[in-house]
Amino acid sequence: MADRGAPLFYKGLGSPFKIGDCIFPHGLLAKKSFSPYPLKKTGKEVDIAVSVGDALGPPSEAPPRVRVWVLLGAGAGDNAQLLRLAQALDWPFEAKRIRYNPLNQCPNLLLGASKLTVDTRRSDPLAPPWPDLVIGASRRAAPLALWIKKQSGGRSRLVHLLHAQAPLHYFDLVVTTPQYRLPERSNVLHNLLPLNAAQSEVLVPSVPQWRRRLEHLPRPWIAVLVGGNSSSYRLDPSTARQLGQFTSRRPVRLVGVRAEFPR
Repeated sequence: MADRGAPLFYKGLGSPFKIGDCIFPHGLLAKKSFSPYPLKKTGKEVDIAVSVGDALGPPSEAPPRVRVWVLLGAGAGDNAQLLRLAQALDWPFEAKRIRYNPLNQCPNLLLGASKLTVDTRRSDPLAPPWPDLVIGASRRAAPLALWIKKQSGGRSRLVHLLHAQAPLHYFDLVVTTPQYRLPERSNVLHNLLPLNAAQSEVLVPSVPQWRRRLEHLPRPWIAVLVGGNSSSYRLDPSTARQLGQFTSRRPVRLVGVRAEFPR
């Protein structure tokens, strides 16, 4: 398949890899100029959290027989990134809604390639034909992605976002950001920002709301966009207060700071 510069990240892989009859060239994930690319409807209801920042451009083409599964979990932010990546490929894909049971608290090194953590009654079915490409994110999806690859006889390619808490060489590509502190590897792509994108259908209706909340503050404005609690970090009142104080002091000449804590 010719390299048409399909859009996503700040730098590309060192060598190509193959999915079915399609070759991913080393420049496939390299693009420095970004343009909006709206999400398409997949036929499934998906909770999406959208943040500013876009890394998408013109798609690549692939034969229809390439099968892609996207493993959606409970996290709206993770799901948004997964869908942006899947849509950027412009290939048909199946969004698999996955729910997990309490066994998902077990370490991934202990679980290995397993679907023991999946609540099969509340999750979409996982059955042959197995996919050529599996796109997942974070710790919970890693054992399941590895299990799918095992069921496919090793044929499925694995692209994982954020982190896996599993040996990195198990995955064909891991796309991460600085807070996860993953090491430099040939199959690890370090991005500065998540793959979320600003969507006009979300931003335009929000303008009057934000204008009312900000117009009384002196300009220029600084916006601090903060997520919520995660498995590794806690955003408690003390931390939020320190963040606000730090932002208000840097730089001192700027005033009108507002910190938003969405969760």
